[in-house]
Amino acid sequence: MQYTSQELFVGALEGVPNCTSDTRELHIWPKFMLMVLLQGAQHFVVDERHFEIDAGTEEASSPVVFMLNVAKDSRLRFFNDSRTPLRKVMISAPLPWLQRLFDTQGEAQKSVLQSFFSQHLAHFSFEPGQHIVQSAQKIMHPPPALEGELSSLYLRAQGLDLMWQSLLTMLLTGRNIFPRRHS
Repeated sequence: MQYTSQELFVGALEGVPNCTSDTRELHIWPKFMLMVLLQGAQHFVVDERHFEIDAGTEEASSPVVFMLNVAKDSRLRFFNDSRTPLRKVMISAPLPWLQRLFDTQGEAQKSVLQSFFSQHLAHFSFEPGQHIVQSAQKIMHPPPALEGELSSLYLRAQGLDLMWQSLLTMLLTGRNIFPRRHS
């Protein structure tokens, strides 16, 4: 399936040290990005802001969920400075699609979500619990019998599950979600 700026993307990587060998600057459109990094590290720059996420090695992994709001057309560049094989799930949702979903939220939830989604490069990370890790593993290793549309539907369902769990964690913890410089 071809991924466009209007569709939910759910994907996984396993066993490679980097998500791409392309280190050129790339254009990305506005979107909500969610990564569940089970192992490995990623270093990337969006609009000159560095982000480094590290879940450790296979022997000493510490999974991490990282959410990033890209509120405008941006420039992205990856740095391939890790040799640890990645175990990663990536979900990307177009902002207009998400905004339609959030129009039904109550005012208390809306204010936190609106705050996050109104800030370019707002981000939030946390150590996931067992349910999120299991959902990520289901995306990485879907049932082998699924094919075609059923496979796509399964991956999207798991991706939506991860999204709501992660956004709920953000709402419940109330931690700072506004942009900060990462070195």
